[in-house]
Amino acid sequence: MTSIKKSRILILAATLAFSFFIGRGYIFPLREAFSNPESHAALRAGYFGAFDLRYGLDPYERVRRCTVANPKAHPYQMDRNGWGYFPLVEVAYLPLTFINFPLAKAIFLSINLLLAMGAIYLLLGFADLKKDGPNIAAVTLAVLCFIPVMQNLTDGQNNLPILILLLWGMNCLRAGKDDKAGVLFGVAILVKPALALFSLGFIVKRRYGILKGLAFTLGVSFLASVLLFGWKLHASFLKAILEEPAVSTWWSMQNLLSSFMRIFSHADNNNPEITPWVHQPALAWMLWGITVTAFLAIACFVTFRFSKMPILLNFTMWLVLSMLIATETYSGRLIWLLPALCLLMAEGIRRANKWQVAGIILAYGMLNVPVVKFSSLPIFHQGPLLIFSNVPTAGMLLLFGILALTACTP
Repeated sequence: MTSIKKSRILILAATLAFSFFIGRGYIFPLREAFSNPESHAALRAGYFGAFDLRYGLDPYERVRRCTVANPKAHPYQMDRNGWGYFPLVEVAYLPLTFINFPLAKAIFLSINLLLAMGAIYLLLGFADLKKDGPNIAAVTLAVLCFIPVMQNLTDGQNNLPILILLLWGMNCLRAGKDDKAGVLFGVAILVKPALALFSLGFIVKRRYGILKGLAFTLGVSFLASVLLFGWKLHASFLKAILEEPAVSTWWSMQNLLSSFMRIFSHADNNNPEITPWVHQPALAWMLWGITVTAFLAIACFVTFRFSKMPILLNFTMWLVLSMLIATETYSGRLIWLLPALCLLMAEGIRRANKWQVAGIILAYGMLNVPVVKFSSLPIFHQGPLLIFSNVPTAGMLLLFGILALTACTP
């Protein structure tokens, strides 16, 4: 088969994927936004939290008391679905509170769709790919066929804006604009505090410009938030965070600790049907501590020993590691791994490394397994098949290993 025919097939496949994506990822959820009050569950926390702030209420206290959504915001008394975000982040949701919840869902869905298209463009530049038909088609396929992207649209999650910030920040690093990159990463951490672990790579790499921009963003944001809302509300926010469970065995949680807990500990309220191999929570914590220490040592060794490795390769390695060791990495956040997947695939093709390309395809497939859909099948609740619940986490481990090996290979 000639390269021209391969390109045409690739473009045709991308066109079909785009058509399916628009139907399943936009038109169907758009209809759900108006017909099903409970749809777009992930948007509720931000929307109703912002509505509480608008009326001078404490959204975090209301969540702790299991108060239903603010009736002034919506006629349905639905679950708030979480305690929301940092007070200043809630301000971003305020414009949506001036319209009803179904219309807010439709607008948020449209914004996420545009961000998904923007991510395709940024990924092409991030992986240093020529913006021609085959490359655009290949990256489009990779993004649109990635189930976590669809999940973000249908659930109303806000991980796509974070992906854009990460890609933008990484491209700033490539251009030597460390301060600007730090500001962008700081905004991402403000929305998703678990990403603070990503900054370990900046410390080890001694990129103090990034840390300066990051500290400036977080410091100014915290000061502005306290001046706007007062210290009491922030104390309530901190209390809500501390009262959150340290770990969940919910199948959507894909990180090292949750994976160990599903196998070696008791089930939580999200998974009451799971039968672990043994009931030894201490063993799960010990294994988590050992693996985190080992992977941190590997990342530090690679960073110091191969100091001239490409900066984007190094920091994507740290990003993958931060997601593995964080205790709240869930399936929707796996879209943050798209930069690593695209970068490694492009690098493997340039080096003509068939094993690397095969490994990336395997990792992509493992990350794409919708394990939550299998959680209702009793056969996967106990015994050896319980490991199936950890397939995406294993995909992250494979991705981290490929990144480390690529960095060690000249």
